[in-house]
Amino acid sequence: MVEALGIERSDTNITNRSRQSARSGRSSKFSKVMFICSYDGKIILNQYTKASEADDNALKRPQWDYDTDIEDEKSDSVNEYDSNSSARRLYQNACRMYGTIPVSYFLRNSEQAELKLDYHQIGPLGARAIAVALTCNTKILSFSVRDNGIGSEGALAMAEMFTENNYIQAVDFSENDIGKLGSDAIFLMLEENTTLEDVLLEKCCLGNDAIQGMTKALADSQKLTNLNLSGNKFSDGQALGQVIAENASLKSLNLRFFNVKIWYQHL
Repeated sequence: MVEALGIERSDTNITNRSRQSARSGRSSKFSKVMFICSYDGKIILNQYTKASEADDNALKRPQWDYDTDIEDEKSDSVNEYDSNSSARRLYQNACRMYGTIPVSYFLRNSEQAELKLDYHQIGPLGARAIAVALTCNTKILSFSVRDNGIGSEGALAMAEMFTENNYIQAVDFSENDIGKLGSDAIFLMLEENTTLEDVLLEKCCLGNDAIQGMTKALADSQKLTNLNLSGNKFSDGQALGQVIAENASLKSLNLRFFNVKIWYQHL
């Protein structure tokens, strides 16, 4: 059985929702519907351009093409019930839409329990394509995109994905310049996600302006047990300490390389 997913997208981020949610009209915190992807790997665009001014009902879909060193799977070789084939096709089609080259390592290992995409230079658009594919993934439990230049745009896409993926338990965003915008999206996601236990944000160029965005997620979190914020640019130890003090689930907190004193008391 093929179940369609509505994938929503704006200029800086994407999100998705189930067909049931679409019918109910539940709004997302992030963006507007742009296309639909299905488990057989097809992406059906929901944005069209008019074929002519005379016929408002005559519509055509925009076309995309891109060069890649990854050969497409022949349509007759994709089994609708083969989740691995469907996931690969979904990822490749997302890459076409965003105009980015597929990462062969992701194609080969997207069914593994641990997926480390460190140092693959995927960039913001590559992160978007991977986020689309991971929305439907039920195999990966630990995921890392360390040092991939995903930026705040890629972090937003990943955060959107984690509001729907309830299988991944550990994620590493370290050494990506996600800044305040990316950090806010990640901690906003943690207010909804119920499976992530380990979140690594080492050397992500986070400063004092990102502290406030962590407050509610850390206060409400029941699952988060390991948080790594080392190597960032925080200088307001009192504000950071107050935010951390609101959390009751953390067992490990990494704040190395801060030139500040952290005022933290667990009552």
